[in-house]
Amino acid sequence: MEQSQITVVFSSELTQALSEHRLPPLYVGVRRIRPSATVVAARQSMERTSPQTVTFTITDSETGVERRMNRQEKKELKLKLRQEQHLAKKQRKQLQLQEEAALHAEADARSKKRKRSIPDFLKGDHLYHLPINPAALEQEWADLAGERNKVPPVAIAPPMSRILLEQPLSVLVDDDLAQSWAIALKQSMQAAEQVRQAEEMRAMVYDVVPAVWSRMRPESMGTNDTLVSSFPKDDDLLSTFPLRDVSSADLERAAVIQALHAGTSLHVSCGAKFGSDYLLYEAPRDECHAFAGLRVLSSKFPTAYDMTGYVRCLHTAAKLALLAKVEPRSEQGTVVYHVAFVELALIKIGSTKR
Repeated sequence: MEQSQITVVFSSELTQALSEHRLPPLYVGVRRIRPSATVVAARQSMERTSPQTVTFTITDSETGVERRMNRQEKKELKLKLRQEQHLAKKQRKQLQLQEEAALHAEADARSKKRKRSIPDFLKGDHLYHLPINPAALEQEWADLAGERNKVPPVAIAPPMSRILLEQPLSVLVDDDLAQSWAIALKQSMQAAEQVRQAEEMRAMVYDVVPAVWSRMRPESMGTNDTLVSSFPKDDDLLSTFPLRDVSSADLERAAVIQALHAGTSLHVSCGAKFGSDYLLYEAPRDECHAFAGLRVLSSKFPTAYDMTGYVRCLHTAAKLALLAKVEPRSEQGTVVYHVAFVELALIKIGSTKR
């Protein structure tokens, strides 16, 4: 049986080249975002100070009897204590910076003296999930050791790997299929809507209306295939290995992404943050916010409550709520993947505005 391949990229240049293919990589490298344990321990030891007990009493210069301070004397003492604390804090900060600089210099010196080599437990053929060359493994080990400042390794999920490394699928954006699917989705929601209307609660203000995706949809989507096919498949810093048996879900997602890319400039990224499979961008992700979330559904209909929660989540974030369905059909001996895009429009009852 055919295997679904996951791809790991160990090169900064190849990772940056993924933006040309408009595909979302997943960062799998270990990036050091915290100080080392030695620095943290030194910092904590310097911050430990014994509590200071303050007594607001004073010995009277005339009578020699101890008495409580008046308001002005308390104010002057508090000001003096604050100044002393500020000075002590400043001195501790300077000492802390000096200690950290010394520790980092010592670590750098050890790193330069140590001849970096691959540990024994990373050698051999028993690591089936790392069938890569020594140069790639050396870079991965540098990431784990915190000795590499470039882009960390990234993983490319099976649907994206298929688009990058294999022949494109035969894909057709089918609005007729989307129209019939939108009608079926609305009919599946009627029972839940009737139950909601029968409840003694405030009347519904908004209605979820499935419709063929039209808002902010690229006019030329699906007209031609603009996928870049020059990704270096035989690069030494590109590793692929089987993840599992190929599934229909991988093919469906690959068809959806291919349909989104064909004839458009759309960029795709992971949409888990907004309860979606993917987020859609009109430009590179570092230049704009996503304008829509997209879920790729199987043949089973989602419940009315799932669709309502999904559209309300994205509506709150000012994004379109899109659904995609893929229907493979055999046409003249070739499997053609018909892709339907449906928008869940949130329409105010009694109004035509979305």
